[in-house]
Amino acid sequence: MFDPESVDSFRDKANFLLSDRPDAVLMAPFFLSESKEFVTEFKKHGLRVATFNNQTFTDLSDAFVGPHLFNSGRVAARLIQMLGGEAESAIV
Repeated sequence: MFDPESVDSFRDKANFLLSDRPDAVLMAPFFLSESKEFVTEFKKHGLRVATFNNQTFTDLSDAFVGPHLFNSGRVAARLIQMLGGEAESAIV
């Protein structure tokens, strides 16, 4: 685990993963620029990378685990539509 308030802590754990040579990495891209750097580095080393709860790097990762954000938005919009009348508006 890394300290979610410390970029250095995140980097330390990511570097540890690289040195440990796992078969695959499952990660939530927490610090976006650093996560992108490490996903790219993991791929250079032949590691399979899956991300969850953040679709930011779906072009770089091998798999994504989490909700389909477009469909989730459609469900939320439909629920708001069902709760409100025609002349009502909602701010999300």
